[in-house]
Amino acid sequence: MSDFSVDPAAIAPLTTLDPTGTAPPYQAASTTPFVLNSIYDVAPSFLGELSAWFTMNPFPIPLTQMSGYGWTVTRDFFNAPVTVTSEANATTILTSTAANFTSRLLNVDFFSPEIVRGTPSASAYALHLVLLRDTTVLGGIGQIFSAASQVVGVPVFCRYLDTPQEGSHSYTVKAWANNAGSPEWVVQAGPGGPGNQYVPGFIQTSYAG
Repeated sequence: MSDFSVDPAAIAPLTTLDPTGTAPPYQAASTTPFVLNSIYDVAPSFLGELSAWFTMNPFPIPLTQMSGYGWTVTRDFFNAPVTVTSEANATTILTSTAANFTSRLLNVDFFSPEIVRGTPSASAYALHLVLLRDTTVLGGIGQIFSAASQVVGVPVFCRYLDTPQEGSHSYTVKAWANNAGSPEWVVQAGPGGPGNQYVPGFIQTSYAG
């Protein structure tokens, strides 16, 4: 691009930005500055090259600002008794809405305001939380242990870093416990509001970094 200085008369409407007239115009390094009065003073070949450059190098837009990419949140209330005793048959707690992702590092967050073992038996047991991408088990993202006859009630927030293949995906959190019979464990979330109501639980995704 040619070095140039701007003729103040060509930008008279903008002089209100400098009412005292003390701001000097841009001065090119050459001794004979080029005065740009209008776009027609720019060589057509340069405009063509500039257009081609922006075609190949568009303005960068953070992926988190692109609709449908990266940031999603699925909120809901649930009261899920956990009676199954294996990962393969784990109880579904919450599934996120499917969204498009690129192949970059992704935060996958899960929150429940309370996981409770309210009527414990005389044995020590644990509850296991499992994360899935679509139907693929990514692994256990949390475990809550309770000693024999111990009442437990705790909020849970878990984060997993995933790099999915580019495309549409959903995430699911499931739970299972190593005790059969009556549901000693319950994963809970509510609608929120007054009256001792739990807030909703959620699965949230966002690009890391």
